[in-house]
Amino acid sequence: MYALDEADLSKRTILDCPGGPGGLVGGAIERGYDITAVDPQYNLSLADVEAKGRSEIESTLKLAESDPNHATTPAKTASFANNKREALVSHCNRQAHGAQPSRVAYT
Repeated sequence: MYALDEADLSKRTILDCPGGPGGLVGGAIERGYDITAVDPQYNLSLADVEAKGRSEIESTLKLAESDPNHATTPAKTASFANNKREALVSHCNRQAHGAQPSRVAYT
């Protein structure tokens, strides 16, 4: 989307804003990127974050499936949904056990 490649990203400080409950920060840190996520929803209760995340995943899927110009397949849509749900569950599990994701700013 921004024409950045791995070499570009490794030289930059990245801000994920709003970070949301996705797995971008975790995946980027695993690749060695300097990334921070900020999001006002990080102040919500765990139950509210999970409910909001699930709602957003479902609305995104409905939008993708209803848009004839959206280049997707049922397999890609299912993969997206599974990955987003896994990231959400992982985030909620970590929070439930008192762990804060690294490099996440609670604003």
